[in-house]
Amino acid sequence: MPFSSSPNTYKGLALPNAGQALMKQVSTKDVLTLEHSSANAGRFMTFRNSLSSADARGEGSTVATADVAYIGADGAFVGAVQPQIVSLDGATTAVTLTSTNAYRLNVISTQAASSVFIHLPSSGNAEVGMWIEILHNSTAAGILHFMTTGGNAGGEIHAHIDSTNTVKSTGAVSNVTTGPMWWKFMCVSTVGPIWALTNMMTQSNNSTAQLHTIVAVTTA
Repeated sequence: MPFSSSPNTYKGLALPNAGQALMKQVSTKDVLTLEHSSANAGRFMTFRNSLSSADARGEGSTVATADVAYIGADGAFVGAVQPQIVSLDGATTAVTLTSTNAYRLNVISTQAASSVFIHLPSSGNAEVGMWIEILHNSTAAGILHFMTTGGNAGGEIHAHIDSTNTVKSTGAVSNVTTGPMWWKFMCVSTVGPIWALTNMMTQSNNSTAQLHTIVAVTTA
């Protein structure tokens, strides 16, 4: 049975060994199904760099020296993953975070300079549920200012910043104590956008003895 009548296949009968290929499905059925026979433990698909002629086989191969990723017999993808830790240079006056900083721990590896302004992703790059973690061990207070892109214009950061558990709504927040700081920002709305800030080092009641204090600031 032909895969497709597309000119990108060999006479409409099969995918070519080289060059671009296209399989087109116009119904709701699967475009391509890879099915094991019973008790087959082989991989469904393997992605690899070129092999030597001695290793290159026309049929499947168990040689894994050039494999870069694969979909195993259990359907799980195995391959390179996105790094979970990102290093930020604190020896600057402005850092703009983007979607590439999301879902990772962003470590400010160098001592932050005076008045470092860190801008969270803008509405065009933010998405609801996006989170960004920040870690820094500071020897100076009040040197890191987190704000929505564009300073205090548009956007808000909501955080519990005092012993009364009052939610503060402002364009920027800053650290006011020395020592380790571990914050997590969560996007709750792309209009603005609006971010919720959690101090990962507060006590469970989020009211007293905060290990790193957050304060609202107005400096853009």
